[in-house]
Amino acid sequence: MKYDFSKPLTDDQLEVVRWVQENGDDVTKASEHFDLDPADIFKWTIQDYELTREPLMKEGTQNMTEELLAQINTLYEHEVNLNKIWEDFQKAQFLN
Repeated sequence: MKYDFSKPLTDDQLEVVRWVQENGDDVTKASEHFDLDPADIFKWTIQDYELTREPLMKEGTQNMTEELLAQINTLYEHEVNLNKIWEDFQKAQFLN
């Protein structure tokens, strides 16, 4: 799914995103913690990961180092985890 990342995240949204990132990328727990829509939290978190990774990928086309590759891979792992949690949540919602 494509999202529009043209609007920067607000400080409040970034606070939620940081909480998600520090708590296993679990948007459902963040939703309960902040009383916000998990779909919004998912979008904000994906936006942060994508926009953080983008310049790293550009830099990597010029000079890929082991450290840079590790940073990119870490972000990718977080995105995969976030997507898995989101998909499981959506399936559970569909079954209920």
